[in-house]
Amino acid sequence: MTKQLGLSRTMVLSGIMCAYAISLFTVPFFASLSDRIGRRPVYGGAALFSAVMAFPFFWMVNTGSPVLVWFALILVIAIGVAGMFGSQAAYFAELFGARLRYSGFASARELGSLLAGGPAPFVSGLLLIWAGGKPWGVAGYIIALSLLTAIAIYFGPETYRTDIHADKTGTRG
Repeated sequence: MTKQLGLSRTMVLSGIMCAYAISLFTVPFFASLSDRIGRRPVYGGAALFSAVMAFPFFWMVNTGSPVLVWFALILVIAIGVAGMFGSQAAYFAELFGARLRYSGFASARELGSLLAGGPAPFVSGLLLIWAGGKPWGVAGYIIALSLLTAIAIYFGPETYRTDIHADKTGTRG
């Protein structure tokens, strides 16, 4: 935002901090919601919301209007990211039996971060160059990753009513 669009660092940082301050409330809200309606609807819904917001985010940011930039940041961070984070820890922990929970959770989370998050800045930079400085390639990349997440959640098991103490064979661990 600061390099490509020339927006004020203070304005952008303030918007990010505001979005994360709101996330202090929305992460627990989405965690609580996932306790009531399930991990998959909340996590998948937040992933789909992120996909839907990819282009509007860049449209709002490209206006340079502080109000719209802040609004865009609040939407994607306090709803999209917070919705996934709010349900993710419980979902990942519940995917594995008691004997494999620590290594399974850590492997799933860190492997996903390594494969999707690690190259994201480089891929985004390349897409930005490829698109002549326009963010549309990056928006497409966000949509692809968000839809991949939503598809994985759709085909994954619902876990919120499972016995977290049981292992895969159903015995207590």
